[in-house]
Amino acid sequence: GVSYSDAGENAKSDSTSYAFTYKFDMMGGNAVTVGYGAENQAETAAKNDDRTVSQYGFAATMGDFLVSAIRIGDEKGETSEKSGTEFEVAYDLSDQTVLNLLHFDSKVSKGPNDGDKFNSTQVGFNYEVAPGLLLGAAHTMFDGTSVSGNDSEGSATRLQVRLNF
Repeated sequence: GVSYSDAGENAKSDSTSYAFTYKFDMMGGNAVTVGYGAENQAETAAKNDDRTVSQYGFAATMGDFLVSAIRIGDEKGETSEKSGTEFEVAYDLSDQTVLNLLHFDSKVSKGPNDGDKFNSTQVGFNYEVAPGLLLGAAHTMFDGTSVSGNDSEGSATRLQVRLNF
């Protein structure tokens, strides 16, 4: 899809976004999906202040397994550039239960926070009690290093009840 947004006569923040996905069906019910999306936005009248956010990746299903990788980028002119990569492996333990492992790495490579890094790893599950009612739990371990010296490291556990309708 493609979209364009006009911010109005006195604003300079018009934006254009576009995305596509394509799914390749394979033998035995397996599939590979690839995708790309981006948004460009002129934030101010300054040429070097334009912002581009992009994302591309793939997901592959093989029987009860899903494997995916996503690359994310966020660049704002000459002043800021951030990027991240996420990997996921999921396993359908049963029709109602999914186990998953996620890993995320990110870094800042331009701007005042050049050199900041963050990574996290999450292990979790979702159980479908009834159609649209999910119980889930996840444990996340994270580590962040900052050029300003405000490093962070720790873990968090989340329990959730979610209703989709």
